Amino acid sequence: MKIQVLGSNCPNCKKMYSSVCRIATDLKIKDAIEYINDLQVMIKIGLMTTPALLINNELVLIGSHHSDEEISKALTQSLKKTGEDIPSNQGLSCSSCSVI
Repeated sequence: MKIQVLGSNCPNCKKMYSSVCRIATDLKIKDAIEYINDLQVMIKIGLMTTPALLINNELVLIGSHHSDEEISKALTQSLKKTGEDIPSNQGLSCSSCSVI
């Protein structure tokens, strides 16, 4: 699964990125989470508001007002769409979270 948070490096964008990493870890998702702050990428997909969560190149959440429950639901639904099960491995963590 491809998970990306697009943001401008503002506190709200960094908060969403941290939340996505933490929730993905809680769900035992082992895929790396990418943080993108490239304005050209945002323009290319027509993004006018940040932060945004893309899963498998699909824009699933926009804005900083999303709760942990909404983020968890978006990740879980995306797993179901791809036919993937939520991994049951223990002790996994997001390899990208230490960036912030």
